[in-house]
Amino acid sequence: MESHVTDNPDESRYEIFDGGERAGFVEYHRFRDEIAFLHTEIDPRFGGRGLGGALARSVLDEARKQELKVLPFCPFIRGWLRKHPEYTDLDLPPDRRAPVHERDWQLGERVVRAGPDRAHASSHPC
Repeated sequence: MESHVTDNPDESRYEIFDGGERAGFVEYHRFRDEIAFLHTEIDPRFGGRGLGGALARSVLDEARKQELKVLPFCPFIRGWLRKHPEYTDLDLPPDRRAPVHERDWQLGERVVRAGPDRAHASSHPC
């Protein structure tokens, strides 16, 4: 079956479909010329088909097309980027970089805190 990825801006996420059924998603937040990837999930029924990698490649290609800098708070996206150096141009410039575990990113009224193993969004600082 063929998969495809669509942007669902009302839910702030990209969704991957396989055989017409939503198989997973990656949540994001956009701010100016940056996009933060917060969480990726693939339904276990669709596991082992490479859909997570296909989703990562698709959303990063879209970020490149829109000339966005990527904040890979999601550990899956961060790990995928480490394995695919051809996407390093999407990272923040060195003067704006900080280790992910030290970075907080203001999302409107929410603060995203990135830890060494995961990132999460909350309505107040944790």
